[in-house]
Amino acid sequence: ADAETSDFAVERARLDITGDLGDTGYSYRLQGEFTNDVTLEGAWIQAPITDGIHVRMGRQRINFVRSGMVMDNHLFFLDRTFNGTGWRERSEGAQLFGTMDALRWYLGAFDGKDGSGTDHLFNARVEYDVMGSGLTAHEGAGGGDDPALMVAASFSTDGGAATVDGNAVVGGTAFALEANMQNSIY
Repeated sequence: ADAETSDFAVERARLDITGDLGDTGYSYRLQGEFTNDVTLEGAWIQAPITDGIHVRMGRQRINFVRSGMVMDNHLFFLDRTFNGTGWRERSEGAQLFGTMDALRWYLGAFDGKDGSGTDHLFNARVEYDVMGSGLTAHEGAGGGDDPALMVAASFSTDGGAATVDGNAVVGGTAFALEANMQNSIY
């Protein structure tokens, strides 16, 4: 007689723990991915400096292009844009950011794209809500009830060319201008 067998497999599972530390204004995130190996995706703590200005320290996404900052399950299309794919990784560092009405800004210093800690990446981004009250965490359609339009400019500079695990990694300076629109119609 043939033995009956059954399999169950999960190719990728992600654990995401976020929270606030009471009414202190401090928040945290611990995110791991479980495949064949356990990978620490993100681990940071965020603290308020003053009203509307915060600092975030730890392993986090670099705020360069919106397509790279949107979570995988909030993408409108199955794949990210070319630039979003290149800027979706996380790096250890510190980021100062704030809001002033419809304006948001980010300044960061990170380990850099060489992964060795020898070259540092410095990043700046400014976003402005031209229409609506801001974009939601989702990309494209599926946002809030009213249409929203955001324009942004980003600048990033890394220490230059490097080698990681025998592969050439090109460093340098990048500049991006983007406009993102969101509406609730699918």
